[in-house]
Amino acid sequence: MRFRISWVPLASGAIALVACNEILDNREGLLARDERSTEAAPTQPAKTGGGSATQPESPDASSAPGMDAATEDGPEDAASACPPGLEATSKTCGTRCVSRSDPEYGCAADTCTPCGLASAMPACVNGACAIFACELNRADCNLDPADGCETDLLSPATCGACGNACPAAPHTITGCSGMCTFECEEGWGDCNGDPLDGCETPLVDDPANCGQCGRVCFFGSCIAGQCFPL
Repeated sequence: MRFRISWVPLASGAIALVACNEILDNREGLLARDERSTEAAPTQPAKTGGGSATQPESPDASSAPGMDAATEDGPEDAASACPPGLEATSKTCGTRCVSRSDPEYGCAADTCTPCGLASAMPACVNGACAIFACELNRADCNLDPADGCETDLLSPATCGACGNACPAAPHTITGCSGMCTFECEEGWGDCNGDPLDGCETPLVDDPANCGQCGRVCFFGSCIAGQCFPL
């Protein structure tokens, strides 16, 4: 350890010699490289790979008091897939936010079951499944959407429209192709062209209409639709 002699003027005019420890009198903060304090000072850990000392690492943020561990799992309310404000018109089905007016997910707020209406294109009306349109040649004649478009419009009982039944006529077989049709039973013919009286003519034994309308058996008889001479 080195000492330095300083000259200090006194009030009486004399000069006193003062020995000072050079380390304690290091007012400029410039110590020789080989001079160190006799007291051990705390040191900071050095960075790996050299360089100047660094501050101690801060505590792990995840272990800091007051940290909410639930934030690692995302939003706490994951039950609803719909943004706030759409509750009145939308609902959550699985992981999707869907419209309450989409029949593919049902129409009620508490169900996601699709509207299954037979022979019909569904729609949502007042929160319930309804019929938007029927398939070709089908109709909802009972006005009950639960069974869809239950009526066949190609049926003689409802030919072309609800309640349009084809009239019955003697010896006829009625049909419907969007409008009423009929054909004669075997052995009968509509020889007068009037559908109201059906197939009025017996073709099996009428000598004026033997086997078909207008076929006459001259000087003979009609048997099983064939003319035989007398």
